[in-house]
Amino acid sequence: MSVMSAGQGGGAATRVSIVGLGPIALSTAAYLVDQGRQPLLWSPKERWHAPGIRGYAASFEGRITGPRQFPLAGQAADLAAWAETIVICLPGKWHKQAMDALAPHLTPRHRVIISSHCSFGAQYLRRSLASAGVEIPIIAWSTTLATCNPLGDRHFKVMTLRRVIDVATTPRRLSDEGLAVSIALFGPRFQPRDGVMAIAVSNVNPQNHLAICLCNLTRMEQGEVWNFNLNITETVSRLIDALDAERIGLASDLGVAVRTVREHWHYTHDVPVLPIHEATRAIEARGISFFGQRTHMTPWVLEDAPYGLAPLVALGEMAGRDMPLHRAGLALLSALYGRDFAAENDLLAEVRLSAPDLTTLRALSE
Repeated sequence: MSVMSAGQGGGAATRVSIVGLGPIALSTAAYLVDQGRQPLLWSPKERWHAPGIRGYAASFEGRITGPRQFPLAGQAADLAAWAETIVICLPGKWHKQAMDALAPHLTPRHRVIISSHCSFGAQYLRRSLASAGVEIPIIAWSTTLATCNPLGDRHFKVMTLRRVIDVATTPRRLSDEGLAVSIALFGPRFQPRDGVMAIAVSNVNPQNHLAICLCNLTRMEQGEVWNFNLNITETVSRLIDALDAERIGLASDLGVAVRTVREHWHYTHDVPVLPIHEATRAIEARGISFFGQRTHMTPWVLEDAPYGLAPLVALGEMAGRDMPLHRAGLALLSALYGRDFAAENDLLAEVRLSAPDLTTLRALSE
């Protein structure tokens, strides 16, 4: 399918569904509305399944402005029946449930985008579909289209629309279609990477959030109002770089190329390639301030520890590369919160049953 054909005309080729009703899903949906499309939304969360709920109204400021009204599907089957392209925009803890709900209704006419990909979800969905004899492009993004924070009841601030997103598709032979679909719907911001194994080590948010949250945890726990930019100090920046070196080393062992964390900030925030504490001060100098998390019960820990850090540690074990800072960070967060974050990842447990070693995981990725 060409970019031109996906971007023009009516019918199924222009229909997009979004799985999710959080800030990322809603900002992604709002972007599509601005491009002349009307996405249908569905969430696996039961509170959205009550009779009579048919739409969701939200308003935006920042990079996207104004009110939006989104239609809601009652169930996954309705979502799949309506659209050709389905974008999963959910926290990692909901990915398996959403994929399990969607899988029986996916046919060769569908494409699934995972925004952003985590914890070998593309491999899990591919294996699930293969058992039913279905093969479709499963398109893995390294990060989300937007950064978006809630400001109040159904009111959101879209802080950035990313200029560059890494993308890969499984099966690999459908990579051209996966790239074309992404560009047709979301613009020429996509950089193809060498397979979904590259995407598995491309997301820098878990390592960044580990460093930031560990070093500012009591601020978060006590509900303080604190400046995000200025509290990424030189020491925090040094920890981010050290974590990044582990991730880059793992990517090298896997034979894939990924961007550095400094390059990620450059493309996300339009700053020079700098140490992160210098990049945040360049952002602050423009008058753009971000508040840090005001609770320790934040997705930056509850989401990123099990679904971001744990898969990297597991992948390192498969590849024979120790990830001491990632492993220690995961253990520290588990101790601080009194939880076993690695054990909370239901996707990782399922994937490791069918792909217990790197060779098998690579085969699921091709």
